[in-house]
Amino acid sequence: MIRIDIVDDNLNQRTGHYFDFCFAIAREFKQAGFDVRVWVAQTASNDIAQHFEKLGVLFCRLPSLPPLTSQRNIDDYAHCMATALEKTEISQLVFFPTLRAENLLAVSMLGTVPRIVGLVHSEPFFDHPSTASIWRRATTTLRARDRERSITIGTIDPLIGGFLQSYLGSWSLVDMPVPIGSRSKFAYPAKPQTIGFFGYQREERGGHLIPEISQLLLQADYQVLIHDTLGRFKIDGILPGVRLVNGFTDDLAGLMKDCDVVVCTMDRGRYLHRISGIACNAIASGIPLVLPAGTLSALRFHEFGSSICYDNSTAKEIVQAVEGIAGDYPRYAEHAHRAAQQWGKKHGVRNLFDFLLEKILKPAGQQSESIPKL
Repeated sequence: MIRIDIVDDNLNQRTGHYFDFCFAIAREFKQAGFDVRVWVAQTASNDIAQHFEKLGVLFCRLPSLPPLTSQRNIDDYAHCMATALEKTEISQLVFFPTLRAENLLAVSMLGTVPRIVGLVHSEPFFDHPSTASIWRRATTTLRARDRERSITIGTIDPLIGGFLQSYLGSWSLVDMPVPIGSRSKFAYPAKPQTIGFFGYQREERGGHLIPEISQLLLQADYQVLIHDTLGRFKIDGILPGVRLVNGFTDDLAGLMKDCDVVVCTMDRGRYLHRISGIACNAIASGIPLVLPAGTLSALRFHEFGSSICYDNSTAKEIVQAVEGIAGDYPRYAEHAHRAAQQWGKKHGVRNLFDFLLEKILKPAGQQSESIPKL
């Protein structure tokens, strides 16, 4: 039986893309008859372990890794990860759903380089100041060792790929499918009725704005659905009539389709060069979208014509953006439905599975360099 390793040293809890991506691709490979191991952080919750074990997936914890506070610690971090992976039998494929520079540095320290695929989510200097030099150092080492081109580095967005390419020189990057997909919403009202907020409502996601926005929406006769992955969101009785879904949901797309507009309130500075998974889910589900202008999500999804952007992160301006969609809702709904169909041609977990399967089945030197962009 062919073995697949899925590695994410940031997977600690059942929230966000760390869990979603690992779980979705593990399930896909397991259902196809592969032997699957998932490697996660030493501190990962037992709740996560139970969900993977129900799939019949071997759940492995990486050793306790040093904090990434200095160059020496980064090297130690990579060495610890490489040592842990080297103690195991080499798999046919090692997949990093969220590949970071220190992960690739660990790969460069392995005695034998296996077939590796990694998906990069952030610009090279996002995590800490020395990240960019680590990318350069790791790829320089691997370029000399990986003669069979067994390592594939993909990016979650072409803009991220452009930033990263400038540090990797001639290393070929791939525009990979994003493992977020859904069937499109089909039934749309004449005007939007329910406005939704989704995900882990932390500070950088603008969760503090949601109570005031919700109050204004309720006053304008909208219904409001608030979802918080970690189940910590509180409205303390000040928002009667709001539907609050606290905790992880196995069917985020299904819950999202209860809404007619999805609002993203994330901090512009933090999401300037980061794609929003919630925005991706809304596009995949065929739901019109409100986004902060100047973010990567606003840039990427503008061409679909199913979103409106706001300039200032105030409750009043965000509600005005909702009203803008409401004023021409049939057109926004039509564009949203078309966007979902276009998204599904390239993205979704099945498309990513097919992409990874090609990497396993084809000799390294014969793999396609890239896949078509949208």
